[in-house]
Amino acid sequence: MHITLQSLQSYQPDSTPAFLIGSEPPAGLPADVVRRLRHVPALSPAPGLSDWMHWREERWSQFCEIYWAVLHNNPQRWEWLAHMARRQHIILLHAEADDTLSAARALQLFLQQQEEMPLAYASPVCFAAQFGSGGLL
Repeated sequence: MHITLQSLQSYQPDSTPAFLIGSEPPAGLPADVVRRLRHVPALSPAPGLSDWMHWREERWSQFCEIYWAVLHNNPQRWEWLAHMARRQHIILLHAEADDTLSAARALQLFLQQQEEMPLAYASPVCFAAQFGSGGLL
């Protein structure tokens, strides 16, 4: 999988597909930058989750857990991007100065995890039907 993280501030458009994750393009971006990047709201965490995270490192693992659960349950949002990243290099852009706690980094980690060892999550109802309810239903 070929995924690079890059800040929007340092992005120089080229032929590599670039996707802005986690925020909308800020006003005042040069026209050539706006034309080359793709903002994909379906790949961004819910605004409330991002607001809750608020760049607090102690919340990072829980942020990822919640964000990844949403992605796991909505593969139509990200499978096309994973497929693209297997075939060619892509850039995940973030509007923050540091990518350490960015949604773009969380998405990169999620996609790499899916590539290395795909995890399957079942809904609680499906899990109970498949593995037995243990008298709970």
